[in-house]
Amino acid sequence: MICSNLVMGQNASTSSGRLFFAVLPDANTAVRIHRLAHALKCAHKFDRKIIEPQLLHVSLFFLGEWSEQIVRIACKAAAEVRVQPFQLWFDRSASFEAGLAVARLSLLETRA
Repeated sequence: MICSNLVMGQNASTSSGRLFFAVLPDANTAVRIHRLAHALKCAHKFDRKIIEPQLLHVSLFFLGEWSEQIVRIACKAAAEVRVQPFQLWFDRSASFEAGLAVARLSLLETRA
């Protein structure tokens, strides 16, 4: 769905910028992460805006700057990926110097 929207130009906000593959949390997990980010923001006096739950992700691979050709190729490749749900554990959080992020998490390990 995301790929078809991008290729068809239905998401104007993504028609320029940087492209990457990412892992997205399910909706309940995204809400829990968002709450944790708010708690971290308060506890550490971060002054940046918290990323909305629907935008949370873990970047996997940077593809480059936006082009319709790269989007089409990436979507075709992504359509072939089949992965069972998995869990991630993170060992720390930090605030980005710029941008909207409140918490930046470093990968500790993955467990299937």
